[in-house]
Amino acid sequence: MRNWGVLITLVGAMLIYGAFRPPLRAMALSVAIASKIAFISLVLTLGSRFLSQQVGIALAVDAIAVVVLGLALVMGQKKGAG
Repeated sequence: MRNWGVLITLVGAMLIYGAFRPPLRAMALSVAIASKIAFISLVLTLGSRFLSQQVGIALAVDAIAVVVLGLALVMGQKKGAG
């Protein structure tokens, strides 16, 4: 589980860094989205027996994060193009 915590910390640090460095923002958002989608996919395919536990809450929160991060990515692309 420690390696999972390190991954979350690194992605969070990358998002914070991307917030202050616009050229890197799209990459940071894309990596965060990919990480969340990978977690959701792995749990749904390999760990569905844990859905009745707190993992279901984590999946819901991560699904919301994917939507929010995706909107930020799309809005940033539109703003940069305009």
